[in-house]
Amino acid sequence: YESPQALYSALKEVIETTGRTHLRQTIAVVGSHSGCGATHIAIALVTTLNYLGISAIYQEKNWSNDLRKTVAQLKHVWEKNGCFFYRNFTGFPKYDSGIEIPEPVAQIMVNDYGCDFSSSCLATADHIIYVCGGALWHRDDAKSKDFLLQNFGNRLHVVANLCDHNSAIYFARTFSQPVYSYPFNTDIFLIRISGKTSSHIQKLLQSFSFFHFENAVT
Repeated sequence: YESPQALYSALKEVIETTGRTHLRQTIAVVGSHSGCGATHIAIALVTTLNYLGISAIYQEKNWSNDLRKTVAQLKHVWEKNGCFFYRNFTGFPKYDSGIEIPEPVAQIMVNDYGCDFSSSCLATADHIIYVCGGALWHRDDAKSKDFLLQNFGNRLHVVANLCDHNSAIYFARTFSQPVYSYPFNTDIFLIRISGKTSSHIQKLLQSFSFFHFENAVT
């Protein structure tokens, strides 16, 4: 896409013409093991969507407490009705069942399940991002979740986080589908539309919208 506005227009058109029975789209982000980068990618995804004008909200669906620990290290974060706001990011941490918070309202909900998830919690998601780590000793971790991810068809998108080309090829063959490589990113709240990181997020967005992705590893 030649500009952020071009990507925004394409995404908006798809959202309006997919013919779904519900207006809200849900993206579930899950990881192969603790520390694989699922939360990192989920936050970057929400930040980019909001920057592009597609309203998105992050929801922490695991008990890691990572969102609270993250915002505690940042300045100029503000909170309203249990929701954190920072730059283009909007997100809810995990709350106990006894705490009532407003129903989130956005075009896209990004649910971060971490590495502790079940098939049932992914059943209603429009898209599922499965984040795999690049280390050789974590390959078995990725394969161990394969039975939980079966039968999701084109709703499943595999991300190789900090992987070399050989690892990306390995995961593509293991899961029999394209794998999207994600580069190192030191600031997940900073948008670089002309930079490498943003281009990878945009390619993920294109895949969610059923656009052709030219650079996936197969």
